[in-house]
Amino acid sequence: AGSDTITVRVTDRTAPTAAAGADQTVNEGATVTLDGRGSSNAAGVAATGIGYAWTRTDSNTPAVSLANPNTAQPTFTAPDVATAVIYTFSLVVTQTATGVASAADAVSVTVNDDDAPSVTIDGGARVDVAEGATHTFGASVTDGGNTVLTYAWSVAAGGGGFNDAASATPIYTAPAIAAAGTARDFTVTLMVTDGQGNEGSDTIAVRVADQTVPTAAAGADQTVNEGATVTLDGRGSSNAAGVAATGIGYAWTRTDSNTPAVSLANPNTAQPTFTAPDVATAVIYTFSLVVTQTATGVASAADTVNVTVNDVPALDGQALYTSNGCGNCHGTGVLGAPILGNAADWTARIARGTSSLYNSAINGRGVMPARGGSSASDAELRAIVDYMVGEASP
Repeated sequence: AGSDTITVRVTDRTAPTAAAGADQTVNEGATVTLDGRGSSNAAGVAATGIGYAWTRTDSNTPAVSLANPNTAQPTFTAPDVATAVIYTFSLVVTQTATGVASAADAVSVTVNDDDAPSVTIDGGARVDVAEGATHTFGASVTDGGNTVLTYAWSVAAGGGGFNDAASATPIYTAPAIAAAGTARDFTVTLMVTDGQGNEGSDTIAVRVADQTVPTAAAGADQTVNEGATVTLDGRGSSNAAGVAATGIGYAWTRTDSNTPAVSLANPNTAQPTFTAPDVATAVIYTFSLVVTQTATGVASAADTVNVTVNDVPALDGQALYTSNGCGNCHGTGVLGAPILGNAADWTARIARGTSSLYNSAINGRGVMPARGGSSASDAELRAIVDYMVGEASP
């Protein structure tokens, strides 16, 4: 006869209880710890004699992976998200002694976007607006994929206002500026809040300018002879407050098309100049002056001035020699005067240069009085000298 024995294990089928913990809300970048320590074994004793199995049950992106999913407290790092994302995890615990598994329990983790919106107000460093005028503001705002954005525009006290400060593109109305010819700078601020409560802001300067117009005064019309230096005069122009030649810029332009052409030297000053050209007959040149208020950029109406350049007929040196009595001395050599037509008398004098001869005729030399005792003008004396030099030249 023979015999054998075997051990029969009879297991209790009481199921343990899984407890995945409370739902959580965290910001992107945070370390998240799930907590199954509230789970209990078949006898109702917490965190004793059981194994843990965590799994992620959602399919949201970006994906996350649990570290140590077979422990009571696995972890993961909350990813960068464009908007809030809800991740769901399931926990099943198993009775170690019997292998009996619990029903699943779930926990949700909401990962919020905590990046502040990036805000740039359109318009560069500064927006210029005339007093009482309007300007439509806008801004470039980036905040990942977050489409829930709240706008709040504001301007410093006294700086005007917006038709709808909560609009993405509000219309701004500039205030009046009390002092004529001045401008004031105000700061406009935009605060943008996204759906997660994150805030981003930007500021821009707004320059509001008084629109009172300055007054251009191009001066009185002039009549000059060819060869003269002509000075235009805008010093009678006044700024927006009525003060002459203060706080304004000048811009002169020639508006006629007459010939020969002339060009202004220093056309952006109060008193530009030009040299009257040689003309065959009288020519009228017209110049326009516009002045601009320096502080506001507001320009005046144009004012014009005419300059008439007259032709000056060539002087007859021979006739002037006779009519002014020059022959009384130069005809006979009285008191050592060089005789007209005598090359020997004139050679050394001509060698000193025409300018020296002109100076002697006008101011006198030796026993010869100024202007030879005549009433001839400088131009007439130069014509007489030119005639006598010509007579002495071979």
